[in-house]
Amino acid sequence: MWKHLFMLIIFCNLVVGVCAILHLHYLWKIHRYDFLKHLALYTLLLNLAIFQLFIIYYWKLNFPAYSGRFNLPLLEEFWTFFTTVFVSGMVFSLVLVSRNFLGKPRSRRYFPWLLAWGGAMVLFFLGKHFLAAGFLKQAAVFMVDEVLDSIIILEIVILIALLAAGGKILEPAMSRLVKAFAYLYLSRHCGWLLLFALQGIPRLSWLFLLAAVFLYTNFVPFLWTRLYFAKYLGRGFKAEEHREKLATMMEKFSLSKRELEILQLILEGRNNKEIDAQLFISYHTVKNHVTSIYRKLKVRNRYQLIHLLTKKSV
Repeated sequence: MWKHLFMLIIFCNLVVGVCAILHLHYLWKIHRYDFLKHLALYTLLLNLAIFQLFIIYYWKLNFPAYSGRFNLPLLEEFWTFFTTVFVSGMVFSLVLVSRNFLGKPRSRRYFPWLLAWGGAMVLFFLGKHFLAAGFLKQAAVFMVDEVLDSIIILEIVILIALLAAGGKILEPAMSRLVKAFAYLYLSRHCGWLLLFALQGIPRLSWLFLLAAVFLYTNFVPFLWTRLYFAKYLGRGFKAEEHREKLATMMEKFSLSKRELEILQLILEGRNNKEIDAQLFISYHTVKNHVTSIYRKLKVRNRYQLIHLLTKKSV
């Protein structure tokens, strides 16, 4: 029963992960920020590693008779190698996200190092299984079981460095965006540390906690884009600078004066709570107006709304 529940948890997490990848790719297509593209790649690699976990547990659970016949330990080592490849790709993608946040240009010098690292991983895994006993085999076993197995720690180092660098960014909106990203992605590791510390609790409670941590891991992109990236898009919006375009939109899409007022506040990065406080109307009324604006402008969210406004013509 517990094993089937664990399988269900992994499957649900994969569904959320696919949605997160599509969400980030969608935002990148609209806004063309490279950090969104690299973050989508990071999320893809993360979920490929989770998919590997799903496959091997599914094999163990449903084909136990074949497990011994096909030498399951060697099969697990094979999957471990590809998981290490995916985790290495995640670390590299996070480096690209960080460089893009900090305004650093693309660099081709990383790719030779990336190829060299890939070749070294192949040699380490081959050495662990095919070298005769001796110093080289011990070194290969150490690299595979200790170094490569702990490569995810580099992600924590990168995020802490990004957090420190984000505090030095002069543009306040970008600084908040970067620091929020670092805090949210670091918080996922706190969840995994909590799981490790609470292994002694009842099995069912631990599985529910595992489900929460798993799902939170893939929910972080949604949280970051909704709570921080949307506000970043609305940074510095001045209604006066877009007066003519807003007037055109009001006439073309039959917006009321109140809807136009709310539209301006949305574009400035205000949420529904802030809008109802500023205009002294109920939250429910604001929500109805926002729904009406989206329907009239044929958009589904504020990302599309900002994209519509920033186009040369509406």
